[in-house]
Amino acid sequence: MNVLNEILKWSSSRPAWQRDALRRLVTSGDLNDNDLEELTDLCKAAHGLAEQRDAEPLKSSHIPDRDSDIGPVSITGLSHHGGVNALASDQALHFGPGLTAVYGANASGKSGYTRILKSACRARGAEEILGNVLVQSSPVRPAATIHIAVDGEEIEVPWRDQAEVHEALGLVSVFDRHSAAIYLREKTNVAFRPLGLDLFDKLS
Repeated sequence: MNVLNEILKWSSSRPAWQRDALRRLVTSGDLNDNDLEELTDLCKAAHGLAEQRDAEPLKSSHIPDRDSDIGPVSITGLSHHGGVNALASDQALHFGPGLTAVYGANASGKSGYTRILKSACRARGAEEILGNVLVQSSPVRPAATIHIAVDGEEIEVPWRDQAEVHEALGLVSVFDRHSAAIYLREKTNVAFRPLGLDLFDKLS
């Protein structure tokens, strides 16, 4: 049984705000203050107490398909076009067939590239991607191109923040220090809980 797919089926009969909340929890791992404010407005709008707004429910495209048979997937490169932190526009990283080390001084942009991959690969705990706060112009929507090899075939996948991406990227696992912090920063009982069952606690 795929727990997340079962939750997706269950959610189809839930109110719009809950389906929207589940989408945010699956893609980001938690709800921030802005999420709570927008979900409150969705609840109020359903009863005519706030301006009507569209909910974005949890869909199959938000759930990594770990059982896919599309073949092995690897990321071969990442090209940033603009809108992610202070990363320079039209710059690219290339990944070799084995271990690739990406290094640099603090604030050189390493985490910005990781945030793109976490968003594109639907990693739990993906972070909000912000633009460069130091520029005078209005921020642009984050955009990049991810180069992947699917069963040996090279594919260029366009990525934009909060947009659907190629299903193959759901097979790539992205783990960084923010993911590790989930296990290290809080006191908790050592117990196994299948992926997805934590959504009910967070939804409630």
